[in-house]
Amino acid sequence: IAISGLVVALAMLLLAAIARASADPDGKVSEASTETLRFGLEFSPFNFLDLGEEGPSVGDETLFNDVLTRNGRSVGKQAGFCKVTALTSDGFDVECLSTVSLSQGQITGQGLTTNAPVKRLAVTGGTGSYAEADGEMKIVEFGNGRGSLTIRIER
Repeated sequence: IAISGLVVALAMLLLAAIARASADPDGKVSEASTETLRFGLEFSPFNFLDLGEEGPSVGDETLFNDVLTRNGRSVGKQAGFCKVTALTSDGFDVECLSTVSLSQGQITGQGLTTNAPVKRLAVTGGTGSYAEADGEMKIVEFGNGRGSLTIRIER
């Protein structure tokens, strides 16, 4: 019985090794990892393109080019736009596209959100150190021209 238990255990180890090696054509095993990036935000002046009826209406856009900070120093920027897709009783819905530019590469985000101070976007990709990234961006507006940006990247 002890020998058959040993054989089963060795067979299980062999199968696990084969499965891991076959996960990548080069035989490399890639472990999923999560990285969290946190920044202060200094919002650019409000750029509102009033394209339809006067005031917020479907089709209007906001454009932004914000400064990302850490410990009071500029470390990158976040730029993009949001298009108004619907007027609601609380304000409006917007579809946003955002690109975060850092020295190690860029991270892109997209999502449907609102004019509320907390916005969540899906990380849709990246370049450089952030190539093949996905995850979530969380933008919080403090109401004084400043805010925070947290990016959770999964690879």
